[in-house]
Amino acid sequence: MRVVLIFLAVACGQAPRGGTTTSAADSSSSGTSDGSTCGNLGAEYRAALLDALACDPAAADACTAWRPLSVAAVPNGGSAADARITGICWVAYVGYVSPERAASLDAIIQRYKTAGCTVGYCPGPSPHETRCEKNAAGRYTCGGS
Repeated sequence: MRVVLIFLAVACGQAPRGGTTTSAADSSSSGTSDGSTCGNLGAEYRAALLDALACDPAAADACTAWRPLSVAAVPNGGSAADARITGICWVAYVGYVSPERAASLDAIIQRYKTAGCTVGYCPGPSPHETRCEKNAAGRYTCGGS
C-alpha cells in the first residue's frame, strides 16, 4: 500500500520518498476516510484545513500558523482518487494557515488525540516560505493553490 500525503500548497511540489503527494484542494483526491476513528477525524480535519487555507494578503500574520496535514493510503496500483485518509501528520515547511483560522483545526486535533490517535511526522519538501497568494480560482490562499 502506498501512502499519500494530502498536501495543501503549490509549494509542496516534491514527493516524499516512497509516496505520492497531491494537493488537498486537488479534485482527484476524494478526502474519504478509511473508516477508522483516526481516518474519520482526519477526513473532518482535511475539510476544515481546506477552509483554513483562505487568507488575507493585507494581514501582517497571514499564513504563519503551522498545522498538520492529512495522510491518506492508496491501494497498490491505485491513484490519488482511490486515497483513503488514515490520519494527520506534521510536515516541515507546509501546512501554514492564518492564525485566526487555526482554532477549528486545533479543536479537531484535540479530539484526534483524545481518541488515541497520534499526530505523526511525515517527510516534507525543501525549505521555502509560504505566502498568501492568489490561486487559479482567483481566491487568496496560503500557498496559492
